[in-house]
Amino acid sequence: MAAGIPAAVTGLLYYESMRYVSASLAIILLFQFTWIGVLIQAVAERRRPGGFILVSLAVLFGGTLLAAGIVEEGAGRLPLMGTVLGLLSAVSYSLFILLSGKALPGIRPAYRSVWMLAGGMMFVFILFPPEFLINGKLWSELLLYGMLLGLFGAFIPPVLFAVGVPRIGEGMASILGAFELPVAILASSIVLREPVSLLQWAGVVLVLIGVALPELEKRRSSLR
Repeated sequence: MAAGIPAAVTGLLYYESMRYVSASLAIILLFQFTWIGVLIQAVAERRRPGGFILVSLAVLFGGTLLAAGIVEEGAGRLPLMGTVLGLLSAVSYSLFILLSGKALPGIRPAYRSVWMLAGGMMFVFILFPPEFLINGKLWSELLLYGMLLGLFGAFIPPVLFAVGVPRIGEGMASILGAFELPVAILASSIVLREPVSLLQWAGVVLVLIGVALPELEKRRSSLR
């Protein structure tokens, strides 16, 4: 159940960050989980990342600078609180991915997801007592948006992670998960009409390349 807490924390921090920054910038900050996960794994295993990993991290960092608009507007334009919350959501998301592949891998994914979701729900209810269950607010618009967010944000991703990560590995899971970045930015541009420049799209492409490089190198080495 404790493995579900990072997923709940990720959602709380991510949604809170969007009070200060745009949706496109929030998702870019969240996607710093790519290099943060490498750092956490290196510390946990007490193993220094190889040269190829460091090159990949450099590509990720450069892509982030472009995608976040720091190159165009400067770091001073980024709201400090929103940036910090977005980066903290990346840390918790990294822990969620790592735990998804290690928490009781012998148990059926559906059961594992139920327990992870239950742990996350209990954690959220401790922080925010569910008064909406008895004060009538549940039957307003909260119910519709809650069901949609619960289905596509809290239920489907953990189930798919629980099924996929043990089979394809954490590296490939990060690569496939990274495609959320261009989709989210495209949606924010079309649905929310947030401006996204060509330089920012170039940064998104660099981020995807940086995510893919380590796993591609690993697979190339295994074929030798």
